[in-house]
Amino acid sequence: MLDLHSAEPPGRQDAHASFKASVHASDRGSLLFIESESDQTTSIARKSGEPVLDYGRKHFANPQPLTRAREVQRVRRVSESA
Repeated sequence: MLDLHSAEPPGRQDAHASFKASVHASDRGSLLFIESESDQTTSIARKSGEPVLDYGRKHFANPQPLTRAREVQRVRRVSESA
């Protein structure tokens, strides 16, 4: 876990988003990151290249909206035909 105080200025808050994005991007098994800090959702999605759910606003940030969906559909089709 990243050790920063939550009352840090916005520049330091971006360190949280960067850290979370690196964790999300490195975990190839995760399909979705759920974030409680609304101001970090878009940044995490953009930096990780992976989808993020903003729990507070019930907003879904996906930097690759169709690419990921098509990938999942393709995997399902291959699985079903096997």
